[in-house]
Amino acid sequence: MSSIGQKRVIKRLMKDLEELRENPISNISAEPLDENFLEWHCNFVHNGDVYHIILYFPECYPFKSPSAEFMPMGYQFTGGAASQGKKGTKVCLSIFSDFEYIHTEWADEKSVGWSPSYTVQTVLLNLLAFIIDNERDGSSNANVRLTKGFKCSDCGHSYAKPFPPLPEEASSKSASASRTVVVDYISKIKLNPKERPRNESELFGYGIIIEGQNRNIQLTSPCEYLLADSYYSMLKDTGSVTSMMKEKLQYFLPLFINPIHGQNLKPTFEKTVKALSTKLQMEDDIHKAIIKLLSNLMNSTVVQFSKSKVASEHHLNGYFALHRLLLWACDTYPKLRPMMEQRIENFIGKPDHRHKSMCPNIGEWLIMLAGSEKYRWGNVNTHVIEECWKRNVMWYLKDHSKLGDPSVDRDYRLSTTFQATQVSQKLIAFQVIFLDVAMPGNMPINNVIQRYDENNGFPSESMMKEIKARFKGLEEIKNYGDWFNVLNMKPPSKDTVFSLLKKSVKYAGETQGYYFNNSARRDQGRYNDRNRHQDRYNSGRYGGAGARRY
Repeated sequence: MSSIGQKRVIKRLMKDLEELRENPISNISAEPLDENFLEWHCNFVHNGDVYHIILYFPECYPFKSPSAEFMPMGYQFTGGAASQGKKGTKVCLSIFSDFEYIHTEWADEKSVGWSPSYTVQTVLLNLLAFIIDNERDGSSNANVRLTKGFKCSDCGHSYAKPFPPLPEEASSKSASASRTVVVDYISKIKLNPKERPRNESELFGYGIIIEGQNRNIQLTSPCEYLLADSYYSMLKDTGSVTSMMKEKLQYFLPLFINPIHGQNLKPTFEKTVKALSTKLQMEDDIHKAIIKLLSNLMNSTVVQFSKSKVASEHHLNGYFALHRLLLWACDTYPKLRPMMEQRIENFIGKPDHRHKSMCPNIGEWLIMLAGSEKYRWGNVNTHVIEECWKRNVMWYLKDHSKLGDPSVDRDYRLSTTFQATQVSQKLIAFQVIFLDVAMPGNMPINNVIQRYDENNGFPSESMMKEIKARFKGLEEIKNYGDWFNVLNMKPPSKDTVFSLLKKSVKYAGETQGYYFNNSARRDQGRYNDRNRHQDRYNSGRYGGAGARRY
């Protein structure tokens, strides 16, 4: 083992030991041998009986899982295969490395098996739960007889006098960490907000996942804090980096936690931007590349929210952290904010800049508002909704081709279109709610930044409470009137919505890039023949819900 690798694994195991001592659990104990820190002797209590286990940690822990042996030799494991180990019985469980040479599929199974976020304590808790679920009477009785007569020659453990000793009382501390604590899920190192990173390895950030291909590439993140050192060390030792749920992380994106942590951020940030530029088909211009990267990532995070009825505080914190990074980038690169605001200005004043050819993804475009000093939602809302309404058509007509016929009555069109576009409504609503909470219209951008920095990049408690409550309220939206209220807009009449929906269908049928299915186009063609002298479509005062790719 290299001296650096040895130092890393010992440091991590010390964190595991610290967790066991600071947050003891009454039926679990574990300690390393004095002469070998990579060999841990552990106990757990089940039905009043004490069982002894040895964990052997690899030199690349926690990137790879430990090996486990139930003591003594002859332990009967009913949950799967078992084999003879160095001192005891190895068992076939996906959280251990002993049978991974057989079960090669474990390495690629998400949310199954070993995770670098596991600690000795979580391993033992998982193991105990599995034993309880898979216990059989015959094996249990035999194992009790074995464990009662066993004495460990290495640590002195016996049934009458367990070693390590079991805690007398469980910890009374809350198991959940403070929301405002930044912890690397791999090394378990906590951020010291007052300590400046000495080099890149001490920067905290998020891992980035790339999904899709070519023009449909999406950047996502599990929004789990890790150090650059942990990311690059795991990549070097194992060839890949995984999240807590075993998702493959392909890039490291440093975050701006606070002004002290962010002093040396720029070189690492630019390295990531340049590495991603080819993947995202970005231009060489660093400003355009930053806009593409952060807008894509933030928009994809919103899409993740839309899949759940309950806003995860974890992912909400992640979205706010990405917003703080965007604000840092706007201050660090002088051309960035003017470039974003020019795009907003063009969208408002030039209808052709709202077209798909100029603005392929409105969700990503909305991120421009999150970095702007000049514009807010109220400046763009009617144009955004109008354009989203047009883009919806090709998607909802796939399942509801009848809506392509302009003779469809008002109530059917409103109710059917509303139900068919609920996902997109939620996407836009979240963006509006976020902007309202993070960047109130009367709050200068410097105050927005100060509020983040006082809380190490997290939203304040009141911000989190408000955004969760309002996000939960999205489930109460029953019609267009409710939806416009959430968007802080005066609801138009049903007749106005009805008229605009029909005009959107007409526009989609006539405009390249907005085409929908053939049957609906035939209905639309007949409508155009009957009404060829009708006035051309007027953009109107209000728009509709967003498209699936809105």
